[in-house]
Amino acid sequence: MHVRIGRKMGFKPRPICYEPFAKAAVLPGVFFAVTWGLSMHVFVWREAGRPIAVQGFSVALAGLFFGIVMAAWNGRIHRMKNLSSWDDL
Repeated sequence: MHVRIGRKMGFKPRPICYEPFAKAAVLPGVFFAVTWGLSMHVFVWREAGRPIAVQGFSVALAGLFFGIVMAAWNGRIHRMKNLSSWDDL
């Protein structure tokens, strides 16, 4: 989806399966951390009185874990489909 949005804005982004591991981990990790953290804060943690520092740590850890898992998954798909490198296209 980010590829289509980027192209409409005039950029030429790579598909996520062609991104390096670190970039493929950061993009979904940050998106997940922000959306999950805000929704958890609004619907659960605020009412429970959870400290902000604990919330921030939880959000950072969840985003890191999610990003690494998504980057590993994309790398697995890249290998399974035997895709060439982006420079070869």
